Amino acid sequence: MNVQKGFATVNRGRLYYETAGEGKSIVLIHGNLCDFSMWNDQFEVFSQDYKVITYDMRGFGKSSLPIEGEVYSHHEDLKELLVYLGVLEAHVLGLSAGCYVAINFVLTYPKMSTSLIATGPWVGGYDSRSVKEINLVFKPLPSITKEKGAEAANEHFWNAPFFKHTMKNPKVANQIRHMNYSCWHFLNEDPHHYLDPPAVQQIDKLNIPTLIITAEYDIKACREIADLLERVIPNSKKVIIGDAGHMINMEKPDIFNDMVLRFLKKI
Repeated sequence: MNVQKGFATVNRGRLYYETAGEGKSIVLIHGNLCDFSMWNDQFEVFSQDYKVITYDMRGFGKSSLPIEGEVYSHHEDLKELLVYLGVLEAHVLGLSAGCYVAINFVLTYPKMSTSLIATGPWVGGYDSRSVKEINLVFKPLPSITKEKGAEAANEHFWNAPFFKHTMKNPKVANQIRHMNYSCWHFLNEDPHHYLDPPAVQQIDKLNIPTLIITAEYDIKACREIADLLERVIPNSKKVIIGDAGHMINMEKPDIFNDMVLRFLKKI
């Protein structure tokens, strides 16, 4: 497998990326407190039929940190990354916070979006009691990071009750603990620009083929959002993977890969 690696200059930042394969493009967007390596079980498999692009979002992994006072957005960064790589149109696959970015991207750049694969789905502006339960896990992270460091903050996050099923898998737990996240966002004011109105108020505009993937033990709010997306997006299909938690692609890679590839081949 011929893997190209590098840094793309985007919006006064630098994004680390890796790409392999030929054909139609598919971009994989990682989740919160993660990096591009969460897609290791997909990268080589998908590259047999597609040009696969993985990258670290701004503030994560090897990519540059946000700069105080300089406004940016993850979906604009993604657009600039694709332009840098000469990609005119791509299938867009994101998990959790990566799904949030994916939805913002396809809403903003529909002509660059072949399809949407919303995994462990999240959408900007969604609110419920389940979201408030997640926020309780995030609330102490700034003080933990400041007092004990990034490693302790990451450990606190991944020990949250809604990751219990995920972290029972020794292989997945080990992969997660080796991902690179500095916890910058817990110590700094992030100048990230949000969609206005938020994506949750715009998802009925989506008219591209959409696959929604959730799991038996996915985070409750994500299962709620999966139902919402299926209900609102006309050309969508929802699937539930059994005996898996939120990190679906890492916990059940063979099943996940098969579902995604079967979906893509129908487009």
